[in-house]
Amino acid sequence: MNDIHFALIGGAHPHSKAHLKTLQQLPEVTAITVADADEAVGSAYADEEKVTAVVTRLQDALDSDATHVFVCARNDRSPGVIEACARAGKHIIAEKPLAVSMAAFESARIAVEESGVTLTVVYQARLHPITVAARELIADGILGTPIAAEARMVTSQVRFRDPSHWLFNDAQAGGGILSWLGCHYLDLLAHVLDDEYASVSAHAECLAGEDIDVEDVAMLSLRFRRGALATMTAGYLLALSPGGYMSGAYDTHIGVYGTKGRLWWDPVGSTTLHVESAHPSWASAPRREMQFEVASSPAYGGVYGEEFVRQFLRASAGEGDPPCGLRDGVRVLELLEAAYRSAEDGTRESLE
Repeated sequence: MNDIHFALIGGAHPHSKAHLKTLQQLPEVTAITVADADEAVGSAYADEEKVTAVVTRLQDALDSDATHVFVCARNDRSPGVIEACARAGKHIIAEKPLAVSMAAFESARIAVEESGVTLTVVYQARLHPITVAARELIADGILGTPIAAEARMVTSQVRFRDPSHWLFNDAQAGGGILSWLGCHYLDLLAHVLDDEYASVSAHAECLAGEDIDVEDVAMLSLRFRRGALATMTAGYLLALSPGGYMSGAYDTHIGVYGTKGRLWWDPVGSTTLHVESAHPSWASAPRREMQFEVASSPAYGGVYGEEFVRQFLRASAGEGDPPCGLRDGVRVLELLEAAYRSAEDGTRESLE
């Protein structure tokens, strides 16, 4: 596909500028319209490469000849924007977690299904080469039957991240660390295991003393449909960190244990996948460190961030599936909602 015109909806989202860089790296994207209700926000994009128009009304972007949209709206506003884009026949790549709740997303979900447009949710870590390799190793039986998994997404404290931002307002964000960053790791666990969640028990609290009304730490106990158990920890916890959203410190981990071995890696910054296996095909070297050289790119997520958008573009042209489709995004949203119910009621929530 060539000469793609994108509309970037929302210029103030924490990831808008990063997604713009991705679109600028793709030669097949030749024009970008930026839409933001705040004229001052939009004006900051006017001189950016490939930006051909800046508008203040969503309808103006929908009336343009843009065929694809990148929705970077506040969580409580995202469903309305997605619905309008779908009704206008635009293919949609949308920021997670899609909405503040399943009920809030229902009209948008119906619009996407009825319109037949392609929707992809930005869980681009699915295409990181380590993720791809880990998923293949598990599918090939190198770990045997998966038994347990663990994920950790810990980053800098809220005080480094502007506590007045809408990310820390429950009505606007729909949740805190779990729905904003933990969601990536919940998606990754299910994707790597190629399984779906069956139940969740959760604790979610605001404990660091900031004046916010969302959780800054969450801990989940999970069961998958094929029987594996998992834990997930998410928290704004690190006391030593540079300031700013995109420069925070991280402590991250994903690990999977099976009847024949285990694998683990650090999803932020590491290029090494550690694997141990008693599988007969690994008898000569049961412990391995698989190194991946990831090419650099200004795109959000690097070169695999570029490929994520390219795969979306191919899917919108009828060539294969999107990298993270509507059903995948909705499943994460369902899990988040169930986790918050569990944390509030002290119950184990079924997802079956």
